[in-house]
Amino acid sequence: MLDARNVLADALNMQAEDVPEEASMDDVPEWDSLGHMRVVLLLEEIIGRSLNTEEILSLDSVQSFQHILDESLTVASQVGEGS
Repeated sequence: MLDARNVLADALNMQAEDVPEEASMDDVPEWDSLGHMRVVLLLEEIIGRSLNTEEILSLDSVQSFQHILDESLTVASQVGEGS
């Protein structure tokens, strides 16, 4: 399982330990509008699909990031098992 804090830190050019587990966009100065685009692009690369508008707008905390990451990777693994 991928850890959202590690992926966020990578997208924002930070150390994972500098991203609190309960962090939101308001808590991390690097997670500004440009940082958000980097986060979205890296997440799309990892999950292998584009995020829809609702997902992009909901992506505002470590927890929401982890939810999308887990959900997308679970669906991908189920699709892989079915082929």
